[in-house]
Amino acid sequence: MEYAFARSKEERWLENSRLVKSIVNEYDGVGDLIGIDDGVATFSYEYDTMRREVKSTMNFSGLKKGIVLRSEYDKRSQRTLAESDNFSTRYTYTPARQVESIVSGEQSVAYAYDVAERRIDISSGKKTVLTAVVSNHPGYDWELVIRINETVQKTVVVDDTLTQRGWAEVSLDLTPFAGRNVLIELENKANGWSFEAGYWANLNIESSD
Repeated sequence: MEYAFARSKEERWLENSRLVKSIVNEYDGVGDLIGIDDGVATFSYEYDTMRREVKSTMNFSGLKKGIVLRSEYDKRSQRTLAESDNFSTRYTYTPARQVESIVSGEQSVAYAYDVAERRIDISSGKKTVLTAVVSNHPGYDWELVIRINETVQKTVVVDDTLTQRGWAEVSLDLTPFAGRNVLIELENKANGWSFEAGYWANLNIESSD
């Protein structure tokens, strides 16, 4: 290996001290990788002003035409599109920056996420309420399941009817558990495996006299 400013500049493969392959990397003035050459194939990369890769070109020995891959991003710099002349793949994300769906041609995959569990003490002599502000991907739904000590206390289908394509507030009265230490779980449960990602704007537990 040969390095320049901690970046890999050249990689040499040896066999009995004989050089059998060399991979050379090239960088631009700000340190982004712009080229790779291994003697059989070359790869080049282009970036936008935010240093996001927007174009990569691959050329292979024996092929007359190279492969060009273009990328687009949203305002949060998440890749939303990767395409070439022969295919395109689109990505969507949840407000929490989690991958929500990947669509490539006629094939697609959707992702659902749960919420971490938490154990808390419920105040005695007070009214305690758990409130979750949630939403759904327009036109699709998911199931919000609330468990206390691993027992289901409430199940709500989060869909357009509930959210009106905005946000909906779902609450659960925790007063019956006053004076106890309980395990609270909120699950984003898939109920049809189609754009099941749950959107969460707020999660709050409040006690009052």
